[in-house]
Amino acid sequence: MAAWDGMIPSKNVVRGARFLPGSHRMRAISIASFKRSSARETARTWDLLISYVPGGTTKMALREIDEKGTAYEVLALSYRDDFDRVWLSMTVAQRNAIEAEIHRRLDDLIAFPSANWGSITNTSIEGGKANPVTGEGGDWTGTAFEPIFEACGSSEQRAGMFYGNVWKMVIIGRPELWVGIRADPTFPRRGITLQGKTYFLDRDS
Repeated sequence: MAAWDGMIPSKNVVRGARFLPGSHRMRAISIASFKRSSARETARTWDLLISYVPGGTTKMALREIDEKGTAYEVLALSYRDDFDRVWLSMTVAQRNAIEAEIHRRLDDLIAFPSANWGSITNTSIEGGKANPVTGEGGDWTGTAFEPIFEACGSSEQRAGMFYGNVWKMVIIGRPELWVGIRADPTFPRRGITLQGKTYFLDRDS
């Protein structure tokens, strides 16, 4: 079964972002000056890059940028009661295994950043990775994520959206600062839009 995780939207450059008290001030940068190369189109996939200027005392684990380019800090999941109805229907062992696998992938992103993008991923890409046993993309059978599919009534759409929320929950609890954005289309030149959210590590925080 395939899985993916909800929406997208973006801008090439963020302007007029609003900030919360005690947060980092933010300035936007453009990647329009990328030189032509075999990696150029791939790099342009992430045509929204954000850098932060330290200016506050509070370090958050997640900052999101919405469709209008507004940056805001995320302290907790929205609609937590709805999330918990599904999350807590799984066993403690299942929940621990899911969180451990997401932490492992995030740790790998930090330890082995892409030369072009840095530590960056999209939850649709993560959810669609090949099954280590069957080799089928998006097949969660026998993996840590299979209980999500079962808890969501075997609905690929519900499971994909819930999977994205689990990633967000884990990232909120991380010590480093991550930035979450949606971009539509994700691959501008190809007109391809991934349904998940893109997260990248802010190494300057």
